[in-house]
Amino acid sequence: MQTNAQTNIKNKIAVLFFLLLAVGGYFVVTNSVQSASMMGIPADVLATCEVVTGPHIDYNIIGSLAIGDEVQVLARNQHGTMVFIWSEKTDGWFPSWAVDIRGENFEELPVWTNPMKGAVARPGRTIR
Repeated sequence: MQTNAQTNIKNKIAVLFFLLLAVGGYFVVTNSVQSASMMGIPADVLATCEVVTGPHIDYNIIGSLAIGDEVQVLARNQHGTMVFIWSEKTDGWFPSWAVDIRGENFEELPVWTNPMKGAVARPGRTIR
């Protein structure tokens, strides 16, 4: 037969266990959401255009994307005219009118005011 002290200890252990599960679950969900936002939003290229090093067409050209290419959109410039993308071909700034962001709200993208501030290089990529 258990004493009141043993029962209280078991109850405290059970409560602690469930609290740890709840906190652990919170961190797993939070980290998953952050990881998803760091991976960008899927989008399709609507027009063949050049990819540049900054958020305006006057920056250096580093590649180009063609109609039908798939990209990940990470951010937009303050005017909404350019988006920062990752793609299999190249990474950089691309005209926002030339991408179709799949089912996402363009205004919810983070705004990067400095050409590369906040930019995240895709793993295994060399920035030129």
